[in-house]
Amino acid sequence: MTRSGRPPVGTLIYGAMAMGVAVGFALALTGTWRQGITVIGAAMVVAGGFRALVPERMAGLLRVRRRTSDTAAMVGLGIALVVLSRMIPVPDG
Repeated sequence: MTRSGRPPVGTLIYGAMAMGVAVGFALALTGTWRQGITVIGAAMVVAGGFRALVPERMAGLLRVRRRTSDTAAMVGLGIALVVLSRMIPVPDG
């Protein structure tokens, strides 16, 4: 928490990413797995982008390690999820 009693911007972004991941899991569990994994990957890419832009003092829960490693991990994993979800063939039927 900051002095004003509000969470840092990065914590709010982390919460939004967590909600995106939850929506993605819900989609995946209801049968639209490709869209669900894409939503999860997109949420991670967006959070990684914000991690690159938000100042250190406001990073909150987005801050785990250094900015470059946090950004690379989130963006890299997000892109990998989106690409893999699109590469897996769906059987006709």
